[in-house]
Amino acid sequence: MEHYKKTFRFKNEHNLANTKLKIKNYFEFYNFQYEEQDENNFIFFKKFSFLSGWKFNTLHWESQVNIQLTENAITIKYVNEGNAHITPFAFNELFIRFFSNLQRYVSKSIDFKENSETKSSVSIFNSFCFYGTFIYSNPQLFRAK
Repeated sequence: MEHYKKTFRFKNEHNLANTKLKIKNYFEFYNFQYEEQDENNFIFFKKFSFLSGWKFNTLHWESQVNIQLTENAITIKYVNEGNAHITPFAFNELFIRFFSNLQRYVSKSIDFKENSETKSSVSIFNSFCFYGTFIYSNPQLFRAK
């Protein structure tokens, strides 16, 4: 299955220390692990798990977020591995909203926690629809032989 890759870029009008702290808080809230490459380049990631195929929230799938900070811009390169059943391309809108929330939080200090449950529930609902359709369209999987 092809990996989902996307690049986001937005202006940074605040000092780098404050921006870095906000970005770190944002990703830690979503349980990403942190690795600093150098002062203005760092990575947030989620590792592969054998349970990934059963995780309904796409933000819990194996992924990597590379972030580069400059005085006037933030560049984010996002790679999502999927869960071997559903392509992450199906959740493009969720990923766009996820990084748009980050942008609003960094640039305008708008609280991202308020809408996070709604956004992930859409992802979970879409996953349930996929699995429900799969099970409904393949009844032979559950017939006694």
